[in-house]
Amino acid sequence: MAIEPRFPIALTLPQMNDLITRLDASAASEADPNAEIFALLDQVRALRKQALTDRQARAMIHLVMAVVDYEGRDPVRAFTAPEEAQAFLAVVQAHQRTRPSVLTLADDQVDDWESLLREWEDKHPAPGHGSANRFEIETVPLGFE
Repeated sequence: MAIEPRFPIALTLPQMNDLITRLDASAASEADPNAEIFALLDQVRALRKQALTDRQARAMIHLVMAVVDYEGRDPVRAFTAPEEAQAFLAVVQAHQRTRPSVLTLADDQVDDWESLLREWEDKHPAPGHGSANRFEIETVPLGFE
């Protein structure tokens, strides 16, 4: 059995009482697992975990694709919000419906068809994809796993 060293300390009674009070307060401040602060911390942790889960669920990218039946698909533009992809798709489809057709031109305008087509392609919201058969949205995960 080891003998514990003892140190004589000259304290006045008020100093001794102050030391006892401080030691008691320190011992009483040990963590109470039922304390309100721990319930708040649990709520914060739960909210952070939910926010992370929500971010991961939203981590999708919505690609507006130009589809040429005999050549495949090309991405035209990417969006993180599906509503924005739908809005852009609507703009592209509306422009596609205005494509000049040689069949609808008067005989004296047929020679102008190529210039009309170039003008139409220059204004296309998906530059370089005016000859696509259709446009559609493809949704894929954003990032690598």
